[in-house]
Amino acid sequence: MIRRTALLLAALPLLAGELDPLLGNLRDPATREAAARSLVARGTPALPELRAAAADPALKEHVDAIVKEIEAAEPKGLRFGAGVPRMRLSVAHVNGDGMKLSVDVVNRGTETVVLWPYLSLRILDAKGQEVKRSLHIGRWGRGRSKRWLEDVAWVELAPGAKWGFETPLSRYMHDDTWIEGWEVKEPGTYTIEITYRFDRTAWKKTCDPEWDALDDPRKPWNRALEVTHAFTAEMTVAER
Repeated sequence: MIRRTALLLAALPLLAGELDPLLGNLRDPATREAAARSLVARGTPALPELRAAAADPALKEHVDAIVKEIEAAEPKGLRFGAGVPRMRLSVAHVNGDGMKLSVDVVNRGTETVVLWPYLSLRILDAKGQEVKRSLHIGRWGRGRSKRWLEDVAWVELAPGAKWGFETPLSRYMHDDTWIEGWEVKEPGTYTIEITYRFDRTAWKKTCDPEWDALDDPRKPWNRALEVTHAFTAEMTVAER
């Protein structure tokens, strides 16, 4: 078994040496956990070799868990990320238009992916309580076309491509239903939670059922990634 495992590891150039600590009888739990965190951080590009390594019974349990974690963190090979400027942020700065949250999605996989271009957002304080919105109005006015899906700015991400946007928190225009804004009342540590969520069936029900293109598999709404995925950014706010 040891010889078989050694031969397998030698055949995996990307992860050469990094899988050794996962062999339970050779390393302590803390070392295995550190190795697992390092492999998870590699993300989607490491999946082919990890799946190959799982063929070895000595590695299968640990490697399968790592593969599952990567797939959950990067659905369809997409790495979602968000961040705020690396500078001292005051309450006034955060509540104005000067500070902007950046959101981006990188396709780390090998297939082109179509994305719904809307993401919901909420802000949580240090106690996990949601910060109340200071702005909350409908983005569609009194109505919209029954063929409105064709007017959506769908995102098509080829392998290696990146898409994203920057936005102030005082006026967030990227939710699928609302135009929203937040006003932070006091200093503290906050978590900004962004969620990608696309429910194809639900949105198609808002359209004309007799519309010929509604069920056309070539249309972006029938190709878009249908998943719910949340990711976060931390924000520390000073008084001034």
